[in-house]
Amino acid sequence: MKRNIAGKQCANIYSRSSWVNGSFPSCSRAPNPANMNLSAKPSRRPFAKPASKSNRQVDAAAIPSSAAELLCAGAVFLAALLLFSWTLAPTVTLTDSGELILVAQGLGVAHPPGFPLWVILAHLASLVPLGNVAVRINFSSAFFAALACAMLTLVVAELMITAAYLPARKGGAQQRKRAEDSRIDRLLVFAPALGAGLLMAFSRTLWSYATIAEVYTLNTLLILIVFFLMLRWRRRIIADRREKRGPVTIHDSWLYAAAAAFGLALGVHHVTVGLTLPAVAVVVYRTEGLRFFTSRRLVYAALISIAAMVAVYAYLPFAASRSPLINWGNPRSLQEIWWHITGRQYRVFLSFTP
Repeated sequence: MKRNIAGKQCANIYSRSSWVNGSFPSCSRAPNPANMNLSAKPSRRPFAKPASKSNRQVDAAAIPSSAAELLCAGAVFLAALLLFSWTLAPTVTLTDSGELILVAQGLGVAHPPGFPLWVILAHLASLVPLGNVAVRINFSSAFFAALACAMLTLVVAELMITAAYLPARKGGAQQRKRAEDSRIDRLLVFAPALGAGLLMAFSRTLWSYATIAEVYTLNTLLILIVFFLMLRWRRRIIADRREKRGPVTIHDSWLYAAAAAFGLALGVHHVTVGLTLPAVAVVVYRTEGLRFFTSRRLVYAALISIAAMVAVYAYLPFAASRSPLINWGNPRSLQEIWWHITGRQYRVFLSFTP
């Protein structure tokens, strides 16, 4: 009785099945359940690959590009350092060079805003047994400039990886698979990064400051570090959203590192660093939207930046208390420190009247 009922059910299912051409064949005889191996275990092999896997965006955080990025950045660094070292000034040059070298050697106070982070790092460079003191500090500028060129390479690489792998594209899986599997395509992704780093190394402005004692090469390096960390933060968050992994605030360590670098950069040349703040805000807005600007994460980032900046500028009263050879403004009290940081003495040269 049970076999007849099962046979009728199988016949009904078989007669209702459709072929590719759309015809519905008749079932003249029901299959015999006795001849069917109903006790066989179902295969664990899936019938088809999940559609989400083929249409899924490539995880940019897992793209094996770190080695290629570092290789390009290392090549640019070595080429730039060789160039700057070959054309390095052998002694004291014009403008602020003499003052900055004396300040760095004796841990003094430079002209406003003081450049405390540069003074500390240049003083460490002056201890290296390489030529005279001027050459050592000039070489520190070359070293910072070469690192800045390498960092620009990493910044452009981040932009290229994000643009090449993260956005949704029409044509879907085949185009993404081609970009993922082809080594030539991967090399083409890093070609603009390599070119950008080399172009910056041979640029007239950076090259001129990379061979003398000046603060601008360190300033450029820190700004590029901020942008690199911000772009890496954005890349990780976007990759997690594509994969739908849930909360993405775990990657805020990149954001807070960028905030710390921004605070340190304010301790070099705060005017030019402050001009980059709108660009940083745009990156944040394009990544997290307006809700970030009303969250605690913004407060934490701001506190980290302020703490880093205060830690750097605490050098000014410490250095002034030692009565160094160059003690510009003698910034010991809070008011004198504020005047020194804000460049109060230069306000007489600023006029907004016609």
